[in-house]
Amino acid sequence: MEPLAQFDSALGIQVPATINLGPATDTLYLVLYGTGFRNARAMDNVDFLIGGIAVRPLFVGPQPGFPGLDQINLPLPRSLAGAGDVSVFAAIDAQFSNRIDIVAGPASQ
Repeated sequence: MEPLAQFDSALGIQVPATINLGPATDTLYLVLYGTGFRNARAMDNVDFLIGGIAVRPLFVGPQPGFPGLDQINLPLPRSLAGAGDVSVFAAIDAQFSNRIDIVAGPASQ
């Protein structure tokens, strides 16, 4: 598990945390939670861009532990290692989400 945010006590706010993509043998997933994802007409109608790279989710549907909450599991491309600030965009059934930003740090050895 990698945190996506950390508290900056000097600023008094949450700021993005740098994600360590780990060694080349690791696969890291971005797990997003929200509502309405399960209503996509088909998996082919769920599109993501992470740092300009098209990414197919591995799972879109109900989150099993919380009724009414949906979950999306996205594999993070290894090519993001060291990219720094990266935007994540979603389009589900041609409805666009708000942008979220993550910070992709270098891969570890």
